[in-house]
Amino acid sequence: MLAKLIKCQVPPRNRTEFSVGQQYWKQTNAADGFIFQLGGWTKDTAVILALWKDEASIESFMKTLHDPIADKAQQTNCYSSISVNYLKHIMDIPASPNSSKTHAKLIRVADCHVLEDRIDVFLEAQQGIWNSGMSSVPGMLGGYVWQCSKVATRFLVTTYWESELAHRRYSNNEFPLLKQKAHLDRHMQDVDGFIVITEPTWDVF
Repeated sequence: MLAKLIKCQVPPRNRTEFSVGQQYWKQTNAADGFIFQLGGWTKDTAVILALWKDEASIESFMKTLHDPIADKAQQTNCYSSISVNYLKHIMDIPASPNSSKTHAKLIRVADCHVLEDRIDVFLEAQQGIWNSGMSSVPGMLGGYVWQCSKVATRFLVTTYWESELAHRRYSNNEFPLLKQKAHLDRHMQDVDGFIVITEPTWDVF
């Protein structure tokens, strides 16, 4: 499984026009190998995270359906800059059996730059501390750990949440304890992140 992460810097005056155009991308669900796509806003940046079966599926979509949809969406003049990153799936982050990412109101993205000789330690901490800790938190709908295709030491952790309140409670309660237990300074060069408030009209399944 692969993910395509798109970030567009959108001036406030173009926000509505961009959002309307984004709804044309629902046609992506006709592409072979497409899994699902969610997106939303982090300040003035539009963030879209699309999941695909494999690289061949993405390449086929780009050669066939992408340009006709883009022509209909007419978003090119809506944003001042765009970045695209492809991510390789490393592991799932489990949630309760009854949870569903289709109801996510918030996506938390942790952007982790890991020390080159400590990648194994990072993944062990993710699996043994973070995944197990987050998977028991009410309102956490699961997620994934990804490795950036261009930078082997860069990992993105994406988690889905049923509400802003659920994530805020986690941030105030469980997160500080998990962070202390994980000893980030032992394997992390730098870590940053952002929160995406999802737009339901951008969902594609």
